[in-house]
Amino acid sequence: MIPRKVVVGGIVHRVVFEDTRKLRGALKQLGVKNWEKKWTYWDLPDRKIYISDELPRQLQKFLLCLEIMKAMSFFVGDKLWENERILRPYAMLLYQFLEGYEEEMKRGKYESEEKTRYIS
Repeated sequence: MIPRKVVVGGIVHRVVFEDTRKLRGALKQLGVKNWEKKWTYWDLPDRKIYISDELPRQLQKFLLCLEIMKAMSFFVGDKLWENERILRPYAMLLYQFLEGYEEEMKRGKYESEEKTRYIS
């Protein structure tokens, strides 16, 4: 389960799945560095996290966690968001939390997916 909404820094961000060619074309127009290697993009003005829909589900989850960590780092004010390699271990911890949360949902610990559809 990939959440439809994520709250980062008190701002609700929508998670949007986009075609890879369309995503990379938009990144090229925006002037993003290394746009041809990007599969995800966090857009602060639009309050959206874009993810390529061609990736396997588990990779989509991990890259979503990485974009969340970038956004959190940006709002905290440090420069860690500029270097993905530093944030990957923290993104992995968030990914493991998300996986554990899904297992709890399957066991019926939480009432409904509707009440718990976003991470804050």
